[in-house]
Amino acid sequence: MPDTTVYALHRVEPISREGDPGRGLAAPVHDPLWMLGRQRAFGELAGEDTGSPIQVDFRLRADPIDGWFPLDRNAGLQAYDPATDVLEAMVAGESAGPAHNLRDRIDAGRRLRHLLPEVAGATLTTFPVAVGDSGDPLLVRAAARFPDGLAVANAILAHRVDADLAAALGIDAGAVAANRAVLDGFARWATTTFGMTPNTWIPERLERRFDLTVAGIAALTAPVHTRAEVDSPDLELTSASATLPLPTPDLPLTKRIPTPIRFPGMPNDRFWEFEDAQLALHRIDAATHDLARLALVEYSSVYGNDWYTFPVPLSFGTVAALTELLVRDVFGTTELVRHVNDPAWSLYQLTRPAEVAPRLVVPAVSTGTLSGPVVEEVSFVRDENANRVWGLEKIVTDPDGRIRDLVAEYIAGQRGADALPTDAE
Repeated sequence: MPDTTVYALHRVEPISREGDPGRGLAAPVHDPLWMLGRQRAFGELAGEDTGSPIQVDFRLRADPIDGWFPLDRNAGLQAYDPATDVLEAMVAGESAGPAHNLRDRIDAGRRLRHLLPEVAGATLTTFPVAVGDSGDPLLVRAAARFPDGLAVANAILAHRVDADLAAALGIDAGAVAANRAVLDGFARWATTTFGMTPNTWIPERLERRFDLTVAGIAALTAPVHTRAEVDSPDLELTSASATLPLPTPDLPLTKRIPTPIRFPGMPNDRFWEFEDAQLALHRIDAATHDLARLALVEYSSVYGNDWYTFPVPLSFGTVAALTELLVRDVFGTTELVRHVNDPAWSLYQLTRPAEVAPRLVVPAVSTGTLSGPVVEEVSFVRDENANRVWGLEKIVTDPDGRIRDLVAEYIAGQRGADALPTDAE
């Protein structure tokens, strides 16, 4: 029969039978010295298996997110670099109207002229801005000076060979080779700024849907994306992520020193140590549904000395896997800690199929954004009598790129109208 180690764990927990945890947290005793003597006599102060961790060893594997799939898979895999691309702009980018307007095309042409004046001048005849019947004299004059920058960006993205791109732009192949990095940067800027990426919007559900790839595998999916940001709560692991490699013994071993998790006013670990009055746990007013407050009280008074933290080296825009830890305590004992595959405990985990190992996703989230004027606003109004929902356009962008407030235009048009008909009796 193999040897079996049986651990018997005992914990003193304050239990309130009257609804007031103050008396249990105060832990009043009439003779503390006698109680300490009894604890020493029964070996409770020996600490055979209560060693604090002093070192953790682990092997970590982190793979970068290198692409994404739009809603229409026929559009193909889209390139993505977390170091240079903005994920939110790529997966949620779109034009201000049904199509890109004249101002977008002229603004992109101005950017190209600023970066490469020679290329902008040469493409002025190859990719002119089609003004059409626009009556704006400024747009007409700008179209005569700047090329269609969005058309030039599409040509750069479509032709990856220098000779092909030179023929498409109508310039010398040497100029393309010398300025390839600048042209690619301009194309990425135009793609992000003007929403030239494939569509991810589902109109009937008013949400977006896309997949993120790791090593060419669609490992992450955003089934219901309705926010401006793209963060871990928006993503789920797919069944295809099961093929991603896990940490192997050939990876370097990372060593870290764990430290206890603390917060100001937290009770001391030693039971008989005097504390300050920064935080009075028994004065926290928490109802039965205040889970956050109740968890704070229980964590502070019961599990406060059980949680440790240590830094893990990770880069943004990666999917990491850490399957096990080697924990060494002050007594020199080493314990192997594996992942707890408990459906009821999923802190910091993504939704995943049962056959997929848990992974930590660190998206490249923008820390700050610059918000411009509203280019489109639609209100959904429910009509109870007709049993319908109406979409009312308030703000739109016309083909010239002008932002129009339809409500303000309607009110202004009604000011000159007579309140009553002239032939009213």
